[in-house]
Amino acid sequence: MTMGQNAVLAYQYAKEISKSSPRQLDRIVDMFSKVAEIAHAFPQTVMTDKGISCDVEYLCYREIARARRKMNEIGSGYHFDMKNYHESARYYHKAFELAATPEEKLTSLDGEASCYWNLGNKQKWCDVKEQQIDYISEKDRLKTVLEIAREQKNEERKNNLLRLVKV
Repeated sequence: MTMGQNAVLAYQYAKEISKSSPRQLDRIVDMFSKVAEIAHAFPQTVMTDKGISCDVEYLCYREIARARRKMNEIGSGYHFDMKNYHESARYYHKAFELAATPEEKLTSLDGEASCYWNLGNKQKWCDVKEQQIDYISEKDRLKTVLEIAREQKNEERKNNLLRLVKV
């Protein structure tokens, strides 16, 4: 068995543990962090529940990001800490960097943007949302650009956005 195969098995094991112990968020973060280290050194893909082949490291970063964000949910058993949103955003961005498909890139940026929104950092939210423009469908582009322009404080950037959709 290769180290890459070990990363797949470790990922699958971590997924099972996270399903059976969803409130042990520190443990989940720790497990997926260790698996991500292995997957970084020995890249490997795994079939997801949806039957899609994905990079193990990418999937680990998504799991870490979700767990960090869940730490701030009411009833999580964890005290609210803005650091959790910052860490979640960081891991969503790491997942974005590894994402193989436009859909993976878009969902990773969605997660990152939501963290900045929850932090009240509208400029960072705008920055991340602007990155999404390249990955969204033409029919959703107008709505997204207008949403970003509404929150954008920099007039030049706002005007450049509006030119994209010819408003």
